[in-house]
Amino acid sequence: MTRPNLVFPVIATAWCLLLLQAGSSSPPPQTAPAPALPPSNPCIARERDALLDLKAGLQDPSNYLASWQGDNCCDEWEGVVCSKRNGHVATLTLEYAGIGGKISPSLLALRHLKSMSLAGNDFGGEPIPELFGELKSMRHLTLGDANFSGLVPPHLGNLSRLIDLDLTSYKGPGLYSTNLAWLSRLANLQHLYLGGVNLSTAFDWAHSLNMLSSLQHLSLATVAYATLSLLRYT
Repeated sequence: MTRPNLVFPVIATAWCLLLLQAGSSSPPPQTAPAPALPPSNPCIARERDALLDLKAGLQDPSNYLASWQGDNCCDEWEGVVCSKRNGHVATLTLEYAGIGGKISPSLLALRHLKSMSLAGNDFGGEPIPELFGELKSMRHLTLGDANFSGLVPPHLGNLSRLIDLDLTSYKGPGLYSTNLAWLSRLANLQHLYLGGVNLSTAFDWAHSLNMLSSLQHLSLATVAYATLSLLRYT
């Protein structure tokens, strides 16, 4: 009788064991790493310094600006918004906080500032700073009821990109203008608020307003109705 050949089954078994061992020692599958959080924007240094200079000149009885410390002015400072595209300060919103004092010329370092609101604060009858007219990137300027007084600076006519301008003045001595011809340079202006501004001595102001071809909304709450009839806006 021929004896069975046991060599092949033994070799096959050994080979299977080797394969099983190799499989069990292989590294576990790698999981994809969690997406990294976007880095915080610490703010451009010269713009941060400009904001700190601005804060130093302001009176802040409600401590509204308490968060203005440290490097991360874009993400952590109250009222400050930076452009996600270039990191520059784009919006400054300091509203209804009782803020007063002096506006530092360092504000001009914010060359990319597009929107600023100081509405509802109390600047104690100080005039509107002429330097506001040098913020050439400005689109939205809101100074309503911030207790500015005196002559509305014609320098605001330099803000050729302006879309919204709010000079509403019902606090304190109030604002006045003797000539609104500078408005004609604001070709993009769509919304204008002059409620409470004294125009009684303004020369031909109705004509100046009628020259604003882009204007969609006009507020002149305290102007006599007889004078309003000269306007093409209702």
